[in-house]
Amino acid sequence: MLKFHITYMKFKHYTLREDQVKLFNFTVDSLKENKKFIIIDAPPGIGKSIYAMSFIDWYHKNYDSMATFDMLTDSKILQEQYTKEFPEINSLWSKQSYTCEEHNTDCGTGTDWCKLQGSECAFCPYKIAKYNFENGMISLTNYHLFFTYRVLVPEMWKRTSRVLIIDEGHKFENVLGDFVSLKLNKNILSRNGLTEFEIAEITPYIKNYEDDLDEFVDNMKKYVLPIMTNAAKLLKSAATIDIKMLNKYNSLTNLISKFNNIIQEYNKNKENWTITHDTIKKYNKNKQLTDNYDEVTIEAVWGTDYLNEYIYSKYDTIIMMSATFLNKELTCSINGIDPNKASYISLNSPFPVENRPIYFFSQLGKQTYKTKDMVFKNQLPVLEKIIKKHKTEKGIIHSGSYELQKWVMEQSSTKFYERLIAPETENRMALLNQHINSEEPTVLISPSMSEGVDLKEDLSRHQTIIKIPYPNLSSKKVKKRMDTNKEWYGYATVQTIIQAYGRSIRSDEDYAATYILDGCFADLIKWNRKFFPKWVLSAVETVD
Repeated sequence: MLKFHITYMKFKHYTLREDQVKLFNFTVDSLKENKKFIIIDAPPGIGKSIYAMSFIDWYHKNYDSMATFDMLTDSKILQEQYTKEFPEINSLWSKQSYTCEEHNTDCGTGTDWCKLQGSECAFCPYKIAKYNFENGMISLTNYHLFFTYRVLVPEMWKRTSRVLIIDEGHKFENVLGDFVSLKLNKNILSRNGLTEFEIAEITPYIKNYEDDLDEFVDNMKKYVLPIMTNAAKLLKSAATIDIKMLNKYNSLTNLISKFNNIIQEYNKNKENWTITHDTIKKYNKNKQLTDNYDEVTIEAVWGTDYLNEYIYSKYDTIIMMSATFLNKELTCSINGIDPNKASYISLNSPFPVENRPIYFFSQLGKQTYKTKDMVFKNQLPVLEKIIKKHKTEKGIIHSGSYELQKWVMEQSSTKFYERLIAPETENRMALLNQHINSEEPTVLISPSMSEGVDLKEDLSRHQTIIKIPYPNLSSKKVKKRMDTNKEWYGYATVQTIIQAYGRSIRSDEDYAATYILDGCFADLIKWNRKFFPKWVLSAVETVD
């Protein structure tokens, strides 16, 4: 491991660019100044991963030769990119992501089979990956798996690294907040192993609490958790002979653990939580109602409370990297960081402005909830002209919502439609790979690919934003965030816009045109200009 690391770190294949050298020198100086937090705001395409690896090499050679390093990414797509580019990194995925050849299944199910049979696989790719991850010098995983270890089962985290490097760090706090949140309905209970009788016992407590979180927590402790705990005991005995029962037992014990964690965190700071009730209605293809049930969601408003307890206190140095840490004070506030313990650097885009123009169509109307039908009718012909203009080139459409994604797919002309690829949550990776590997000028259309997707060079020469991605105002969590931090709403929107802008321009020789079709962009600039970097505003050209 050490020999391979040193060989790679001679940078036979990489020469640090000027901006990467700036980041490296800034990080070394920050460390010498005893700064715990090093916040990097650098546009997409700077090469933050190569900078991070060069710092690791320096730290290992000059600061602590025994040091180990933990690295995090927000998504599996980014984790895969890191793994391909830097094969010496020890990457860990969930058990379900590895193939168990012995039992012809995934390693999660394979592990359960071994438990039932009292045996072990001769070759387990998950166990090998986990061993390398736990003992490697540089180890990488995604936020979700990291939080599972650090929050729910901290006793299973075997590493004691001095340095934590967080990529896409602008999402770190929010993902942790989501992680400690919980959704509850009859289908979730069924998937987690409860019987119809047990679900019927719990159903009266899945109701509209009208913001009375104390009542919800009391009901969970007094009635729901005892039912779940008893169900887990019954499953445990059956789990010794039946793999389906073992899967259900594992799921239910994880749910119980998450419930207990939420109750514990709620009691620490009751003002940091919201509760939402929804009535879920399911319809068949004939639009006939087939199911109707209640759902309750309890959410942490901010993940800030938990960052120091679960994460920051475990490391000497934390490097947070993003293309959208647009303001030091807000970044520190949102992430629970003492500004005096943090250093901050913001870089301009090194890419020529003529390679990354933004064309703002200001006269098509504002894409809002009340006007969306009318404005979409104005946008569709323009969108089709854009696709026709780039008829030989791949691209991406940031739809802003699945509803607008569906409208484009349903109402576009035949030739236009044939080029579109519309990923959804369950097939996102497969359809992204289809776009990457296709020889045709395919165009992705999605509301969820504004981040974590590298569409370099010919993978995207044009991108269109149909709707400005404001956070959803119908969400209680969003409203409470706005109440407790007045600047967050605009700041978060600007962050998403810039992230989307960066999907298609990845180097100083790369180029792509960006088209914005939502008149709300003018308001976003008017009220939040201070958050827009000059390198973004300089690229905007208004089209009447």
